[in-house]
Amino acid sequence: MEIENDRGLSDLLTGDPLVQVSGGYTFTEGPVWVAAHGWLIFSDIPTSTAHHWPPGPPSGVPAPVYREQTGAGNGMTLDNQGRVICCEQTSRRVVRFPVDDPTAVEVIAEHYGSRRLNSPNDVIVDAHDRIYFTDPIYGLGPGGEGKEQYHNGVYRIDPDGTIVLIDERFQQPNGLVFSPDERHLYVGDSQQLVIRRFDVREDGSVTGGSIFSDMRRTGHTGGPDGMTIDTDGRLWTTGPGGIWVIDAASTVLGLIVMPEQPSNITFGGDGFSTLFITAETSVYQIETRVVGSVPGNRLADRAGASR
Repeated sequence: MEIENDRGLSDLLTGDPLVQVSGGYTFTEGPVWVAAHGWLIFSDIPTSTAHHWPPGPPSGVPAPVYREQTGAGNGMTLDNQGRVICCEQTSRRVVRFPVDDPTAVEVIAEHYGSRRLNSPNDVIVDAHDRIYFTDPIYGLGPGGEGKEQYHNGVYRIDPDGTIVLIDERFQQPNGLVFSPDERHLYVGDSQQLVIRRFDVREDGSVTGGSIFSDMRRTGHTGGPDGMTIDTDGRLWTTGPGGIWVIDAASTVLGLIVMPEQPSNITFGGDGFSTLFITAETSVYQIETRVVGSVPGNRLADRAGASR
């Protein structure tokens, strides 16, 4: 495994090799660790299927199908009740369903005002059951055919179902994640090649949005896409050339060079220290010395506290 510009990144990894755990897909996305089952679920966008990989010997072949007819399902997360929330690009909606019954689909966002959403891309949930998602035009085609919204926005869905536009400055908003204390929201723009950081108010609204990381002029192709964060506030994000790790002061700690351009990333496994990466035709994993601040970890903490 190659690391570029190592300013402490290698100290965060165990030194184990990057492993391809599954392959043979068209374009993978949306990885989520479901601790209750010991599964990684993820999307294969062009085939409108989702798969689940049960840990075991890496196979290099497709994992069992978890959900079909996903409407080009893309980013996914778990809510505070352990349900899956999925962005459906070509269905142009955000949906929710129980982990154990992915056919029991509930639509939670399809319009903003009277106009259809563009192409929901990635999604996260805060501790107050507020859902945040990005809405670029990738599922509409290169010309944005059928676009109804005036902007490519970032939205919040409140627990009562109200949909709020929280920012409209992005060209192609994509991955997003909260800081561990949920006081900051990071959002990547895959066209502008920057990641912005917002301050989050108690009511879920945001302010600021200055550039946190600039990925232009790197010498690599690609841009910011999916991202995750560890419990110490380091951002682990897809970007030009591979996986970028950036501390809370915006210092780049290094770049994990990937054999395929990565699309999304999450922590999972025992202790939430395994980094799972979706990248074009494959899913990879890397063992780390950190702990992920991800929905599955929060659910595991709650389950432990209730026992």
